[in-house]
Formats: sequence, C-alpha cells, structure tokens
Amino acid sequence: MKNYLISIIFSLIIYLQFLIRGWPFIGISILSMIIFYNLNKKKGSIYFTLFSALILINQVIMYILKTSSLLEFIFIIISALIFFVAASDEKKVDILKKYLKENSEDPKKFKYDLCFFGMGEIDNLENMKNLSQAVLAYNKDKIAYNVKLITGEYSRIISKKEIEDYGLIRVKKSQEPYYPKLWEMVWPSPRLRTLHKPYLETFILAIQLKDERITFYEEPKILYKITKELDDKN
Repeated sequence: MKNYLISIIFSLIIYLQFLIRGWPFIGISILSMIIFYNLNKKKGSIYFTLFSALILINQVIMYILKTSSLLEFIFIIISALIFFVAASDEKKVDILKKYLKENSEDPKKFKYDLCFFGMGEIDNLENMKNLSQAVLAYNKDKIAYNVKLITGEYSRIISKKEIEDYGLIRVKKSQEPYYPKLWEMVWPSPRLRTLHKPYLETFILAIQLKDERITFYEEPKILYKITKELDDKN
C-alpha cells in the first residue's frame, strides 16, 4: 500500500504546471522522477506501470485545460515511456519473487540485483557476448536467479551449503590499437580512458557447485556487495 501511495503522490507533480511552466517544470519533474525511481526500484513492476499511466492521464487533463504546452506534453510522454521500459525490467524481479514464494521462501528476506548470466562460460572478455540478462537474489544463506533462455524462463534456488567456492575472478584481453578521431577532442569517447592500458579488464562473480560453475557479470561494486553478503556468517 505504501508504494501505491508513493506512485500516486509523485504522479501529481504534473499539476505543478499550474504554478510553473517550461524548463523549470521539466527540471523539477526530472528530480522528482529520479527520487521516485530510487524509492521503488526492485519493489515490483506495478509501481512503475501505475506511475506511467497516471502521469499520462494527468498530463492529458492539463493539456485539455490548456494549462500545458507541447514541450511539456512531449516531455511527459517520453518520461512515461522510460518508466514503461523500467517496468519491463522490474517484471523480471516479479518473476523471481513469485518463484521464491512458490518454493516456500520469503522474498522480503532477499536482496535483488539485475545482472548478466554466463552459465560458467565467462573466462575472458571474448565470452562477454554470450550473456543473458538475469535477476539475482541473495542473502547470507541462499542465492536464487532467474534468466530467460531459449527454452523459456528458468529459475533456481541454491543453498549456500551447495556452494563449494565463490569469488570474483579478473578477466581481461589485450588492448587493440586505437587511433582517436578528430571529433573526440570535442566529444570524448569512453575508450579514451583505457588507451594507456595494455589490457582491458573487468571482474565476474563465479560460483562453483559440485558439478558445474555458474557466472554472473555486473559492475564490480555490485559483485563485491553480493560476495560480502555471502561472506556473512551471522
């Protein structure tokens, strides 16, 4: 109920157009939407879907009342589409939470992160193209994940007792020659940050089970957070 109320309250930002218009309204709206996103991420897709629908409905009302310009109308449409896309990612979390419930687990006792699943195939950066988007749930006792494979949705719960070993593994490959373009002097490319390095490298989370190894890829700080949770002995 709390998150439903948050969705409804934040959708009322549209009516701020009675007081301010144009770019000031857009700036305040963006700030409000960032706050709303952080309050509701990994809580369920319904909240993003509800928010998207409400801001569209409220904006149509404002436009009919001639209290909104075309610029503001376009901005709200784009914002609603962004939250619809975010809701599709949240649906993956919903699927895993449902699976946990069906297997007598309390979804509220898990933390969730979106990541990429490699089925143990990641041992160098060349294999990064063989990844599938996944949702990983974890606490100090178990991990669970959901990934969409060719055969359909696949979910699994793994007890910490089944895990023989886990940790972060560094993967890298040789840096190929790269010659900066003239336009990059004005609009720098992300690749400029790695030109001085002989290797490109990142980290994967590898979990060794009795008969297989599964791997996950995300930002190192997220993978480190997951390993710290698994390290918890309390």
